Amino acid sequence: MTVVGTLAFAQLRHRPARYAVLALGIALAVALPVVARASASLVAGRTLVAAIAALPPGERSIVVSYGGSQDPTRQGANDALVRAQLARLTSAPVRQEMLFGELSDGHGESYRLGASDQLARAVRLTSGRLPAPCAPTRCEVLMTGPGPAPRLDRSLGVVVVGTAVRTDPLLLPGTFDPGPGVTLLLADGSDAAERLQSLTLFPRSSGWVAAPDPARIVAAGVPAYTTTSREVAADLDLLGQQFVLTVPDDALAREDSRAALSAGRLAVLGGAGGVLVLGLTFVAAAGLRREHGALTGLLRRRGASRSTIAWLTAAITGAVVGVGVVAGLAIGAGTAAILSGNDPVRPPPAAVAASAVGQSLVVVVGLAMASAAAAIAVLLWPDTSRASAWHSVEVAAAASIGVGVLTASRGAVTTSGAAGGDPLLSVLPVLACLAGGLLAARLWPIGAALLARRLPPRAVAARLAVVGAVRRPLAAVATVGFLTAAVASVVFAGAYRATLLAGAADQAAYQVPLDARLLPGPDAVSPLVVLAGAGTAGTSYPVMRTAVSVHTSAITAETAQVVGIDPAALPQMSRWTRTTGDGDARGAAARITAPVPLAAIAIPDRASTLTIPLGGIPLAERADLWFTAWFSTPDGRESGILLTARGTELVGPLPALGTKRELMAITLRENADGARIRLHHVGEGGNNVAALAGTALLGVPTTNAGPVIGGWQNWSSRTAATSAQGAALRLQFQLTGT
Repeated sequence: MTVVGTLAFAQLRHRPARYAVLALGIALAVALPVVARASASLVAGRTLVAAIAALPPGERSIVVSYGGSQDPTRQGANDALVRAQLARLTSAPVRQEMLFGELSDGHGESYRLGASDQLARAVRLTSGRLPAPCAPTRCEVLMTGPGPAPRLDRSLGVVVVGTAVRTDPLLLPGTFDPGPGVTLLLADGSDAAERLQSLTLFPRSSGWVAAPDPARIVAAGVPAYTTTSREVAADLDLLGQQFVLTVPDDALAREDSRAALSAGRLAVLGGAGGVLVLGLTFVAAAGLRREHGALTGLLRRRGASRSTIAWLTAAITGAVVGVGVVAGLAIGAGTAAILSGNDPVRPPPAAVAASAVGQSLVVVVGLAMASAAAAIAVLLWPDTSRASAWHSVEVAAAASIGVGVLTASRGAVTTSGAAGGDPLLSVLPVLACLAGGLLAARLWPIGAALLARRLPPRAVAARLAVVGAVRRPLAAVATVGFLTAAVASVVFAGAYRATLLAGAADQAAYQVPLDARLLPGPDAVSPLVVLAGAGTAGTSYPVMRTAVSVHTSAITAETAQVVGIDPAALPQMSRWTRTTGDGDARGAAARITAPVPLAAIAIPDRASTLTIPLGGIPLAERADLWFTAWFSTPDGRESGILLTARGTELVGPLPALGTKRELMAITLRENADGARIRLHHVGEGGNNVAALAGTALLGVPTTNAGPVIGGWQNWSSRTAATSAQGAALRLQFQLTGT
C-alpha cells in the first residue's frame, strides 16, 4: 500500500492541472446541493415573513386574555408571569390592554370603553390632546370611530379630551376587537382604567398583546414554534388565573406549507444542476483516460497485478474526490453565508452555512461516491469491452426514460413533500436531462460516422476531426452528453422561471387588479373619504362585498357572495383573462350592467302620510287583503309599510328614511285571518273556499305634503295583469298557491 500511495502522489504531482479539472467538477457538484439547501431555507424564511406581514391584524398578533376584573394585589405578579411566558414566543414589546362590554349613554347611543399601555404610540391625534393617566374617580379618554360622541353622565367619571384614529394594528386586535363602526373611548394605561370605581362591576376583557417575531419563527421552524406555543398555553393555564393564549398557529401552518412549496422549487433546479455538473466528471475523467492508460500499461509490463492497478486508480480518484468534496463544501458554505447577508430576517451567516452543510451531507456523500465510481469506471474500462460500455449507456438511458415516464404518469406531483403531493417531481427534470444526455452520447458515433461519409473530399481537416472522434469516441461522447444535458438544464430553468414569473404576476393581479387597493383601517373609515380628503388624482372605484342568503324553499337557503363594482373598472383590470378565465372584460361589464331602472314615484321630503285612492274591489272584500307599499332611498335602504283601507282609500304612515324617498313597489296578499280560515276549511275537511281574485284600481298617490312626482305609467307585475288607465293603475289579481 505504501508503493501505491507513493505512485498515486507522484502521478498527481506530475500532472496536477488535469486532475484539477476533475476536482473542480466534483467541487461544483458538491457545492450545488449546499447552496440549494441554503437558498431553499432562506426563500422559505422570506416567504414566511412576507406571509406573516400580510395576515389580517386579528391573526397577526399574540394575545393572552382573561375575563372579568383582576385582583389588584395580583396584577403585578400576573403581569410578570405573562411577560416571561410571552418572551418564549416573541421578542417584540408586550402591551397590556382592556376593553369593557358595550355601554349605553342613556340617550340612545352606545359605545365601548377600552385602554392600552403606551396609547400615544398607537393612535394619531386629530383634535384635542392626549389623555392623562386614569384615576379611580376620573378617567380621561380619546374618542375614535365614526359614530356620534356619546353624552356621558358626570357620575361615570369618563371625560373625552380629544379625538384620534387608530394607527397600530395591535391596538385592540383579535380577542379585543370592538368591531367596525363602533364609537370607542380609549384611556391611557390598562391597570389604571381597571380601577375606575364607576365601572367596577361591569364585565370586561383584559390581557396582553404582542406582535409575532418572524425571525424567531423562522429560526425555530413553524412546527417547533407551535409546540412551544402549546407549552406556553399549558403553563399559563396552570400558573395564572384562567389565562387564554391566542397564537396564529393555524395561519402559521398554512403559510409554512406555502413557504415549503416555494423552497421546494429550488430543489427542482438544484437537482437538474447537480446532474449537469456531475457530467463534468465524465468529461474530465475521459480526458485523463489516455494518460492513466499509459501509466497502468507501464505497471503491467513491470509485473503489477490487477488489484494493484485498481488500488492505484482508487487512490488517485479518492484523493481528487476528497479535495473536490472539501473545496465544494467550502464553496457552498461561503456562498450560503453570503446569501444570508441579504436576508431581511438577518440569520447568522455561520449558522446558515452550518445548517446547509449539515442538511446536505447525505446528498454530498452520494455525489462523492457517484463521482468516484464514475471516474474509476471511465479510467479502468478496457478498450476490448467497448460494446458493453455502449450497452451500459443504452440501459441507463432506457432506465431514466422509464422512471421519468412512471413518475410523470403518477399524477398529482408537487414540489413539496406534504401529504397529497409527490416529491418525485424534483427527480423528473433530473431524469429528463440525464436521459437526453445519454441518448445524445449513444447517437453521437452513428451521427459522426454518417457525417464523415457525407463530408466532401476537400474538407480534409473536418474529415480527420470527425474520423478521430469516431475512432476514439470517449472524450467526444462525454462532451456531447454533457453539452446536451447543459442545454436541457438551461432551457428547463428558463421555462420554469417564466412559469413562476407568470404565476406571480397572476397572483399580484388577482390581489390588486388595478394600480392600488385601499382597505378600511381599524376605525372602519371609508377609503372614499380618505381619497376625497387627500385630493388624490386619478379614478377610484368603490367595491362592496357581502354575503347573502337565497331561499330555495321555505326551510332551506343557499349562501352566495355578492360583489358590487363599477362595470367601467373591469376592462382596466390587469391580466383579466388569466385571473378570471373570461377573455372578454368589456363583455362581462356589459352583462352585469343593469338597465336604468324605471322611474319610481318620488315622495316629498316633508311628507309623513301616503294616500292611494282604491276602486274596483267591493268594500266587503277589502278587509281580506293587505296592501304593502315599499320605499327605497339612493343609498340602498328599503322599508315597507302596511296600507290600511279607509273607505275608498289606502292610507299609511311613511317610513323615516330621510330625503329622496321613492315608492318602488306594492305587494298584495291575503291577510292572516283570511289565510287561517282558508287553511281550516281545507285541513278539517270542509268545503273549499274560492281563491281571492278581482281587479283593483289604484289612483294617483298623494301625501299630506302635496302631490307625488311620477305616476303608474311604467309599472308592471310578474304575477298579475297590469295596465295604466289614464292616471290609474288597473291590477287584475288572483291569490293562489302557498
